Amino acid sequence: MYAMTASKQPSSLWHNRDFLLLWSGQMLSNIGSAVSQLAYPLLVLAATRSPAQAGFISAVRSLTYILFVLSEGALVDYWDHKLVMMLCDIGRLLCLASIVIAGVCGHLTLVQLYITGFMEATCGTFFDIAEVSCLPQVVA
Repeated sequence: MYAMTASKQPSSLWHNRDFLLLWSGQMLSNIGSAVSQLAYPLLVLAATRSPAQAGFISAVRSLTYILFVLSEGALVDYWDHKLVMMLCDIGRLLCLASIVIAGVCGHLTLVQLYITGFMEATCGTFFDIAEVSCLPQVVA
């Protein structure tokens, strides 16, 4: 007869603190990304009354994935994933805060929207790569 050994069942992900922190941080980041993806074209449309400009800012924001995803992936592999995600979300927050501050002061320009849109989307690309890369380290 074979000896019966007790197999250890994996614990629930709801009891894994690191996973819950990663999941909740990613969820908040994705909500912010979705809002900014919608808000940038609407803001440009409201400022310029040009549907072409609104489409162009969406294209500029999408361009970050095409341009940087491979090089960013190679870089993120060598960096601390948690730190990258935190710095990226702080960078995105600063980009969006600069738009709010410039808008309140009456100095919001189309150039600023394009630059901050590109920078915010680049930070989002870094975040996404770091998040995917750190998942195997968090969950067995």
